Order: sequence, then C-alpha cells, then structure tokens
Amino acid sequence: MLTLLLLCAVQKPREAPPADPRDLTPRFEVSAALSVSEWAAGEQLRAPLAIDVDWRGRVWVLEGGDGARLSILEDSAGAGFCDRASVFHAWKDAAPAAGLAVVGRRALLASGGGWLGVADVDGADGAREVSPIALPWDCAPACGLACVGGPGGELWLLAPSSAASTTVARVSGAQTAAVASLSARASGLTLDSFGNLFACEQAAEGAPGRVLHLSRSGAVSGSAEVGDPRAIASYESNFIAELENTLLVADHAGRIVALTPLRGAGGTRFEERVVLAARAGAKPEPFAPLDLAVGLDGSLFVLDAGAERGARILRIATAGRRVAVPRLSLTVINGQLSSLLSPAHNVRATAFELLAAQGEAVATQVQGVARARNPRWQARALWLLAHCGEASRAVVREQLSHEDPQLRATALRALASTGHDPLDLARRFRGDPSSALRAEALALVAPLAWEARGACVMELLAPWPADDALFADALARAVGTNLDEFAAALEKLDAPDLPQAARAALLDALRRRRSAK
Repeated sequence: MLTLLLLCAVQKPREAPPADPRDLTPRFEVSAALSVSEWAAGEQLRAPLAIDVDWRGRVWVLEGGDGARLSILEDSAGAGFCDRASVFHAWKDAAPAAGLAVVGRRALLASGGGWLGVADVDGADGAREVSPIALPWDCAPACGLACVGGPGGELWLLAPSSAASTTVARVSGAQTAAVASLSARASGLTLDSFGNLFACEQAAEGAPGRVLHLSRSGAVSGSAEVGDPRAIASYESNFIAELENTLLVADHAGRIVALTPLRGAGGTRFEERVVLAARAGAKPEPFAPLDLAVGLDGSLFVLDAGAERGARILRIATAGRRVAVPRLSLTVINGQLSSLLSPAHNVRATAFELLAAQGEAVATQVQGVARARNPRWQARALWLLAHCGEASRAVVREQLSHEDPQLRATALRALASTGHDPLDLARRFRGDPSSALRAEALALVAPLAWEARGACVMELLAPWPADDALFADALARAVGTNLDEFAAALEKLDAPDLPQAARAALLDALRRRRSAK
C-alpha cells in the first residue's frame, strides 16, 4: 500500500488536452450558445473579395490580386474546416470587383467591366463559358458589388452606374430593369422569402454606414445606422435560434451585427444586436469582415480581411453541435424541395429555378409546402405556385386575404411578377388595414393611364393612414401629373375618416411635390 501511495505521489498531474488551434471562440465577444472557428486561411485564400455557398455545401471564393480567380473550398471530411481547395476558373485580363452568387448552373461574379456569368459550376475541368449580363446603363469602373437570387426566380444586382450613384437592378429572363438608385457607398444587397429588399451603404467621411429597407418600387421605407457595413444577408434558419428572422451585417469596423426588422404604419425600424466582435484587451483579435454567407446547415461563413497572417474564413455555429451538412440532390423533386427550404439563400434560388421549369408537374408537392406552418416556407411555395399553372395561381390568389400581411404581400408580389392584371390585384386591397400593402397596390397601377387607374387610386385611400409618409409618397407617384383629376375625384369621395381639412392638406402636399419637381 505504501509503495502504491508513493507511486501516486510522484506521478505527474494529467495535462488538459491541447486546445484546438482553429477554435477562436475565446478571442471574441460572442454568445455562450455560439462557437467561432477558423474554417479556411493561409494558402487556401488569395486576396478574397466575396464568398457564396452552393447546393453541395462548398464555399466559392472570388479572388483578386494578379487577375481574377474563382476558387472552390470544401470540407470533404465533415470536420468543420476546409481540407480541399481548387481553382474553378481564372482570368488574366479581368479586374475583379466585390460580388458573387452561385445560382443554378452559373457562378455570377463582378468584374471591372460589368457582371459576368460563368457556366457549368458542376462540370468537369476545362474551358468555361463566360458571358456578360446585359445592363440597361453603362456600368461604371469597378462595376459590381452584390448579386442575389430573388425568391421569385429573378436576379437582383447592385452595380455602380456613375461616380456618384449605384443602381439596384432586377433581372428577369432577358429583361433587366433599374429599381432604385442609391449612393456610391452602396455595398450589399439581400432579400427575404417574402420578397422584402434590403441594402447597405458603407460609412464615409461625414456619412454614417446604413442599412436600408427598400420598397418594391425603390423607395426607402426604413433605415438604421450600422458602423461600416460591407455585406448583408437574411438569416432564415433555426440552426442558430437567436439569429432566426434577422438581417446579418458584416460591419468592417469589426463586428457582425444582427438587425430585426420591425414594420409599422410609418415604415420599418430595426432592433440591433451585436453577434460577434473582437474581445477587448491589450492585443485584440484583428477582425474586419468583408462578406458573409449562410451554409447548408445554418452555420455562418464570414470572410475576414483582418487576420494578421492574411485573410481567412470564419465559421460561426451553435456551440457543441457536431458538423452535419445535409446532402442535397437536385436530380429528384424531393431533393429540389429540400433545397427550396435550405438556409442558404442562393441554394433556394437554384431550387426555384429547377422547380419552376417543371410547372404543373410539381404543383401538388409545392402546394404541400404552402400548407406548412412555417410562414417563410409558405412564402417560398407561393412564389413557385405563381409559375405552376392557373390552378396553382388560384391558390396564390386565395392568400391575398391571408391574415398575415407578410403572406398577403408575398401573394401580391408573386402574382405581379408573373404578369397578373395589376388592376385586378390592386383592387383586392381595397380597405386593407395595412397601408404598406395598399402603397404597393398603388405602385402597381401607377404606370397605367389615369382613365384606367383613377378609380382604383381613390378606392385605395381608405382607411386613411394619417402621417404615413410612405403611403403619401406612393400616392403621389400614382397620381403623377393627374393632380387636377385627382382633386375632382377627391371632392366627391365618400370617406368619413378623411375630413375636408385633411383633403386640403393632402392636395397641398401633392401640389408642393409637383412644384419641387
């Protein structure tokens, strides 16, 4: 016994297992429910500008330096970090700019001369077909900032159109239309499943960084000041529960910020919460996020330019949860439907493209998704059903009276995107309690002749939303040059909640607006 005690006395204490060098959680201020790890770094990256995630869970990287290069990074072992890197395509004569989206069979990327599409993202090695995306304006130098697939099958681009402005454009088939004009500081763009459009603008001397909520007609319906934002993404997964239904912003000043949009009668306001920031100390972790993308499992990939040894990609995930990236198949309908429900934004856009091409053949399965309890899944199904034949469009029309205004808005947008009669759509929102929805209805009929739209414009006035600047702006656009006709109709309007004093103030505001123009 004495010998055993002596042996125990001289034994060295058991050492703790070595820390995982890729685990960076202790270096950041982050929720206890989250972990931060280094997913890729060093030779795996070369002057990265933008990232995206495809349906296989691979991270695509647009790289600059000596010529543009498009690389693919993979976690082939499911260990939680990149163990394989390859070059997909390279250019010797292209000047890359920030902006990348992998949608369908193409990788869409920004270059100094405009937006390019590189075909066959799943093809074998060899020559790539590269084709420009036509824009209805001359693209400014270093063109291209952001690209994202919309929930209705369209592409949305952010591209400089002059030295002082940036244009938000919607690409649907062969048609490209400018939707909004932002400042030259615009840097990021995203949409949620309902079709709400958000953009961000970098900070500049005398001008704070901002996140903007844009209406479908391009008007700013809400904004928030946020550091120095470089990219923005809609997070619609419960993988990280505390981030669900938020907008994630890559703040180059050294943070990842989550914004919760709160919509009211006067527009949108945002609640802000810091998700990730370098821990304060004598030597804080260098952290300057450039871009972000949501993975297939709901983890968040962050492109960081601030590491001392060069750029890196961080992975933010739920602490203690093992890596389990789902395997998706795009060759069968069930796999396409699973992809439609993916947390990864452009994976959903890819699934939409494949399912919409099948039309009525997938209507039954898509209607099953439309009956889900998750309103975001319902919204994605409504966009698809608008492309699945007349019987399916009837299902979408039923949702124009849904109790959830977000789903009413989705039904309106989905039907409008497929060429539904704008007057018929707009009239369905007579008396709708949401002034924001009636403003969208006004925007639908604004391009029509007054003889066609006049009666509908008057019908959409009630209930009158006092002090709602966004509704007033939409009304002014819908009235346009027909102020005299509107004034005559307003005099005859039977609307008890719109007294004569309010009518006079409304007409005065419209006249002042016309004079200012």
